[in-house]
Amino acid sequence: MNSSVNGHRYTRREVKFQSFEDVLAALEVIRSQSHIAIGKLTKGQIFKHLADSVRGSLEGFPKGLTGPWIIRKIIGPLLKKRILHQKMRTGIKLPKKAVDYHPDREEFDEEEAILEYKEMIKKYQKLGSVLNHPYIGNMGSEEWTLLHLRHAELHLSFVIPTADLESIS
Repeated sequence: MNSSVNGHRYTRREVKFQSFEDVLAALEVIRSQSHIAIGKLTKGQIFKHLADSVRGSLEGFPKGLTGPWIIRKIIGPLLKKRILHQKMRTGIKLPKKAVDYHPDREEFDEEEAILEYKEMIKKYQKLGSVLNHPYIGNMGSEEWTLLHLRHAELHLSFVIPTADLESIS
């Protein structure tokens, strides 16, 4: 997918995570080097959204985010394997009633959001989760881990080093 920044079109980067350690390492690179978000969300919004997602898997999601019964009990479980093992698609819209989880609901401080995301990852690594997903339904801790990794791949693919921008401009 291409995105436009300052009149130039840029391609998302390829990101593949095998573990939360990979995600944490990527976050350190993002913090230590200049990066830009090339999609609709800012880096602060991306990091806050990812932190909220991990928090939801630990503490539960709001009722407004819960999908209809047919999705949670039939469609979600049928698609679970594909969702956990393949790239997530862009453009998935959250329901309007789940306003607290919309990543573009407001601006967030990038440094605070990245630190919150790292904190949520570390908490998740310690506790794991067995809560139901609001759309996929029943999920074990290993499945939640895979989902969080796919989710991070999707959103962090929009965060690219500015050095890459300069080399292709």
